[in-house]
Amino acid sequence: MESHALVALHGPLGAGKTTFAQGAAEALGVEEVVNSPTFTTLNEYTSGRLPLYHLDLYRLKDLGTTCGAPDEAHLLMLAAELDELRSAPGLVLVEWADCLADYIGQQDHISVELNYSKSPSTSDYRPGSVPESHRIARVSARGQQSSQIVELVKIVYFS
Repeated sequence: MESHALVALHGPLGAGKTTFAQGAAEALGVEEVVNSPTFTTLNEYTSGRLPLYHLDLYRLKDLGTTCGAPDEAHLLMLAAELDELRSAPGLVLVEWADCLADYIGQQDHISVELNYSKSPSTSDYRPGSVPESHRIARVSARGQQSSQIVELVKIVYFS
């Protein structure tokens, strides 16, 4: 199995995308503090067993009328950057992956949909303060490598 993977993280604000990235970093043995790269788009962590590339595409919404419609030049630049990151060993996590849905949808990748098990609007919770017990995750895979990874995770953690 190749030693790189692309994980697309989906979900509303506060659903746990950055928390998921922090957990992945911990599992890889990353020593640096992992924060959301909202204002820088990409954070790279190289202290773990594999490099971790953490992208946050939330700000792409400012480039177009909708998240999925930034201009063509930005899309091409990001697709080229992702191709480069994926050409070497490492884990690429993409928050707000819907912003590059056309590109990511064509790639071998794992999709993680994070959401609330009960609506924060009907509770006292603010985005980012929802207890873990009130969050849900749906995981799916596209492509042979990602499907193998998801099956391995099922065996290790849910058997």
